[in-house]
Amino acid sequence: MRLYDYLLDAAAEEPDTIALGFYGAQFPYGFVGEQAKQVAAGLIALGVEPNESVGVMLPNIPPFAPALYGTLLAGCVFVPMNVMLTGKEIEYLVEDSDIKVLVTLDMFIDNVNKGIENLKNPPKVFVVGENLGGHQPLPELFGDATGFTPVETDVELPAMRLYTSGTTGKPKGAQITNANIIANIKMFESVLPPEEGDKALCVLPCFHVFALNGVLNFAVRNRTTVVLHPRFEVDACINSLKNDQITSFAGVPTMYAEMLKHPDIAGAEFPTL
Repeated sequence: MRLYDYLLDAAAEEPDTIALGFYGAQFPYGFVGEQAKQVAAGLIALGVEPNESVGVMLPNIPPFAPALYGTLLAGCVFVPMNVMLTGKEIEYLVEDSDIKVLVTLDMFIDNVNKGIENLKNPPKVFVVGENLGGHQPLPELFGDATGFTPVETDVELPAMRLYTSGTTGKPKGAQITNANIIANIKMFESVLPPEEGDKALCVLPCFHVFALNGVLNFAVRNRTTVVLHPRFEVDACINSLKNDQITSFAGVPTMYAEMLKHPDIAGAEFPTL
C-alpha cells in the first residue's frame, strides 16, 4: 500500500465526496485525484525521473494536495518547503535535495528567484498566481493523464523528505517512506477515530508533518473533508468552527491562547466540534 492509493481509491469509488473546502469552494475527490494524475503526467513529460525530488512551497491552498499526490504518483520524492524560507535557505534545500521541479505561490517568487539564481542546475519553477517572475503558471505543468498508471518505486526508498527547523545547524532532511506515513496516520486514528462525514479545519501549515499527516493525509485515507485556511487568523478560525460544521480542529498551544483572548470566545458555540 502506498499513500497515493488512498486518493486513487477515493476518487474512483466516491468521486463526489468533498475532499477540500476553501473559502466556500469545494473540491471533490474525483477532481483532486484527476489533477494529481495530471501533475504526475506533467512531471514525467518533463523528464523528472523516479526517486528525484519535487519541492512544493505552498501555503494551505487547494493546489497543495494534487502537487503532493502527483509527485508521489510520478514515483518522485515530495519535499515540502516552509513558505517563510529566505533566498539562501531555499538555495540550501534545493541543492541538498537536488530538487528538479519547484511549485510555489506568486507571493514567494522573489525569494524563490533569489534562491535559485546562482544554481548551476536550477529547478523548473511553476507558479500559482499571476506574478510568474519569469516562470510558468502551474496549469502548464498538468499533462495528459489519459490511461495514466502510477510509477511504482522501491517501497524501502523515501517518498518524502521533511526538513528539520535547523535550530542547531543546517536543516536535515528526514527520509520518510510510505510505511512511515501510513503508520503515523494510524497513530492519529487511534487517538481520534474517524467517522463518516467528518470535516477538519486545517490552519496548521501542511508543509509541517502535524497538518500533513494528522489532517490532510488522515482525511484522504478516511475520505473525509479538510477545510483549508492559508494561515491561522483568529477571527476566521472561530467563524469556521461556528459555521462550517467542523468536527475536528488541530492546533498548537499558541493558537489556543490567542483564541482564548478573543472578545467573542466566551459566547462562541461550536456545535459540531
